[in-house]
Amino acid sequence: VTDIINDYSKVARVTLEGSINGSTFSISRSKTGSKGNLVFIVDGDDLTTQSVKETQIMIEEKLGVDSQILSRTMFHGQHALNDMLESTDAKFKEELSLLVPIELWQSAATFARKKGRTAKGMVAELNGMYKVRSEDVAKTRDRQYNAERALQLKQEELERLQEESTMMEASEDLETSSDERLAEVEDAMRLAATEIEMLEETYATVTMEKESVLRPLQENLTSLQKSLDSLTAQSMSMERETHAASLRLMTAQEGISKVEQKWSVDLTAGIVPAELELPQTCPTCLQPISDEVGGGHDHVHQNMHSVVQEEISTGLESVSSAQELLKKLDLEAKDNYENRMGYETEIEKLTKEMENAKTHWDKQVKQAHDAIVEKRLEFADLSQQMSTVAKGAQAIANHKAAQASLDAGIAAVQYANQTYHALTTQVDEGNDLLASLEEQMDKESKLVGLMGELSDRFGQRGVQSFVLQTIVSSLESIAQVYLDNLSDGSLRLGLEIDEGERISRTAQVIGSDGVFKERPLSTLSGGQWRRCSLALSFAFAELFARRGKLKPSVCVLDEPLTHLDRIGRQKVGEVLRGMLRSADDDFQGFGGLGMNTVLIILQDLAAEELDEAFDCIDEVVRENGESFLKIDD
Repeated sequence: VTDIINDYSKVARVTLEGSINGSTFSISRSKTGSKGNLVFIVDGDDLTTQSVKETQIMIEEKLGVDSQILSRTMFHGQHALNDMLESTDAKFKEELSLLVPIELWQSAATFARKKGRTAKGMVAELNGMYKVRSEDVAKTRDRQYNAERALQLKQEELERLQEESTMMEASEDLETSSDERLAEVEDAMRLAATEIEMLEETYATVTMEKESVLRPLQENLTSLQKSLDSLTAQSMSMERETHAASLRLMTAQEGISKVEQKWSVDLTAGIVPAELELPQTCPTCLQPISDEVGGGHDHVHQNMHSVVQEEISTGLESVSSAQELLKKLDLEAKDNYENRMGYETEIEKLTKEMENAKTHWDKQVKQAHDAIVEKRLEFADLSQQMSTVAKGAQAIANHKAAQASLDAGIAAVQYANQTYHALTTQVDEGNDLLASLEEQMDKESKLVGLMGELSDRFGQRGVQSFVLQTIVSSLESIAQVYLDNLSDGSLRLGLEIDEGERISRTAQVIGSDGVFKERPLSTLSGGQWRRCSLALSFAFAELFARRGKLKPSVCVLDEPLTHLDRIGRQKVGEVLRGMLRSADDDFQGFGGLGMNTVLIILQDLAAEELDEAFDCIDEVVRENGESFLKIDD
């Protein structure tokens, strides 16, 4: 690269000279404040075109590479180093397409899809024609069926009318008496209807009388039952009160027993003894009971005597109160029991009375109902007779109408025969056309299936997926070799295409226990991220060279040491040094690139650890407002 000096010129110019496949080339780009220019020369021939864009296209065609390939194999920009780790799945696949001929399979899949769509359109068109023709044939077939069915119906109708006419002619003697018989049946039906109305009124009256008798009995029974339920609830409440009073009495009696034991007295009589003999000591605190009054002594004989009497009186009153309450509750319980027995007796008596009344009135209602049923059966029989007589009169009119219909039916049969044969011919012709359309649709449908299968086989989930999986596996393997050298074997980078065509990029970091642990890429440190991005970029360039795409002799890296510590920078220098080809053109170095020149661009002065890795370190120095290149000899 020449002329990169800032001397405040109005024109900036960069010239790149090199060779590819034995052909020398020169590319010069100049830039002013408002205009740019691009010159391209190959083996002395100037291939520059009128526009910069067309010249750029010419460069890419002649060199067989474009800017995307160069950025992945020769010129690794500062931000481009991270692209493959940060890119989306779609972008990553686009990068991988540089390594494998995906375009061929994409074109094949596109052709199959296009061919399939054409065949599918033809199927749709044929299907539309088939549907229209099918509807026409179906309509014609329906008309044919209807014509045949009409003929059959006319023949059946004609036969039926002939039979009816024969039967009616045989029963001419009944025709004269049918009107008299009709009048007799009508009179009998009117009389039966009147009797049915009277019986229904009788049934309604009996039902109302039954209700008027049974309702008061039921209301009285309900009232007695409610009263009995109330007494039963009172009985249960008194049982609970009696139980509580019994507990109270037991508690009071236990208190009396304690008083008897405490003061050694007999309270069986239920009264306070006239004379109480107190013990020598207090049974509670065991202090002696004194006869002396005063002196600050609490346990005086006279005071203790009052205390004992009060305890005995209180206990006896509790027992007496509980006993009186029990007696009261017992009396109330007896009264309640007698009242309940009285109510139960009345309820039983009233229930029997109600059952007898119900039995009586049910019998009366049943008799009225049976009479109505019998009369209705008689009315139904008269109705059947009326129907029979009416049919006899109608038969005469029907015979005449059938005779007229017979003549019309003969003409209709003849016309239906002609129509049926004409429609049969149309149906046969339509079926032949439908068979031809079905054959064409089957052929095109098979073509649709075949093209669909080819599209799947050539698509992203078919051959393309297989090719991508192979290249991703190779890329992972080569990248790991570089990463082992860049990280001393402390990092692993995983690349994998899952079933959903998603490209997963994972990292594993060795722990303090010597075991690799998986970590998301986003949690890697800056140095770990840089090592992974460099390894992936070098692996891509090597894989590109292995496949004969492009094997450059120069590699340019912009700021590759960002986020790296001293050891990291040293490892990068060792790897880059190992990628160089020796002077005798016998490459024994690291990886499969074997370059002649590796150039890295840094903003700051190179660290000490780079001195051993690089042959020279040039500097761009700025003095007195001008920039110039200081060459390291």
